[in-house]
Amino acid sequence: FDFLGKDSIRYFNTVEVELPVYNAIEEFRTGKKDGDAVFDQLDTTKLNHHLKDLMPGLTAKVFRTYNASITLDAILHEETEDGTLLEKIAVYQRANKEVESVTLKKKNHVLSSFSTLNGAFCLPRLL
Repeated sequence: FDFLGKDSIRYFNTVEVELPVYNAIEEFRTGKKDGDAVFDQLDTTKLNHHLKDLMPGLTAKVFRTYNASITLDAILHEETEDGTLLEKIAVYQRANKEVESVTLKKKNHVLSSFSTLNGAFCLPRLL
């Protein structure tokens, strides 16, 4: 993916996907040019209702909380195997601030970009 996101900050990420996912994205891209929204018919209200039908209470906040939790767990697991109690507390405090910062940025990005959600899904260059 290679596109300009919020505040014209470039987002560049190469990901591997299964062939059906690649084919589906290519189908969405058919007839569109660079810069066009890929998911131009996305209705976020219907999407949210669909998510709640799959699992009551499922929201974007649930995804943010899950992501924050696994990120914190990974940092703590990686950096606190050895060390004194004070060192472990310092690692926890730093990790917690890092996760909070990332989560808040993502939340603010989602909230400020919500009305232009398709902007985040404009035709990327698939590498």
